Amino acid sequence: MPSGRGLRQWEWDGSRPSRSPPRLLLDGRGGPICRSKLCLMKVNEAVEKFLISIQADGVKDSTVNWYRVRFRRFLDMYGDHDIGEIDIDDVRLYIVKIREEDVSAHTFFSWVRVVRRLFKWLYEERKIDDSFHRRIKLPKLPQPVPKAVEIEDVVKLLDACEGTPGEARDRAVILFLLDTGCRVGGLCGLKVKDLDLANLRAEIYEKGERGRLVLFGERTAEALRRWLTSRPFPDSEWGYCQMLWIGHFRRRS
Repeated sequence: MPSGRGLRQWEWDGSRPSRSPPRLLLDGRGGPICRSKLCLMKVNEAVEKFLISIQADGVKDSTVNWYRVRFRRFLDMYGDHDIGEIDIDDVRLYIVKIREEDVSAHTFFSWVRVVRRLFKWLYEERKIDDSFHRRIKLPKLPQPVPKAVEIEDVVKLLDACEGTPGEARDRAVILFLLDTGCRVGGLCGLKVKDLDLANLRAEIYEKGERGRLVLFGERTAEALRRWLTSRPFPDSEWGYCQMLWIGHFRRRS
């Protein structure tokens, strides 16, 4: 009689199992999916889990709130549905519905984008087994000519600074923005140590805490030096005085 090594039970003793073992459900990537967990999560619950996930990844609270607001239309339509019941046709119907609303192209784009991002995350987390997010096409955005500030307006802003209590600071702010074109967040987050006046450059941190070097001219550097000499509490060791832009009441400007 064969030893049975390397053989199934029924191959060497003639018996067969009474029924086939349960088949393992695999997704398109060959990974296992637990069938009992499919279709048991509501859409609104899936959205909350997604928001917690991106928050855990280090996304700012303001960005999380940005997503939450833009999910509202989708939740109004499908919030009480099981996530496993939603397919590409439901998402396309949602896109058709919101296209009828009187909103800007950028708002419409963001409403579609967050839904696509949600189902991409659900697929990557193996909470659904359909990668239909790849077939959700994002609407095209208009490409307008970038706006540029007029020289006359810059002159008026600089003239308006003269004789005011914040003249040195405001003049430095205007010239720094004009030379570098940085975001407001990068400007407001500047610290004294981020300035390199000798080499006419500064290190700024903008959206997503991404740092970069920006260059400015000698005129801006002179305005910054003037602000640094007249800046309140220049020698203080208090933490908030490390910020470049502070007012006369010990507050960040």
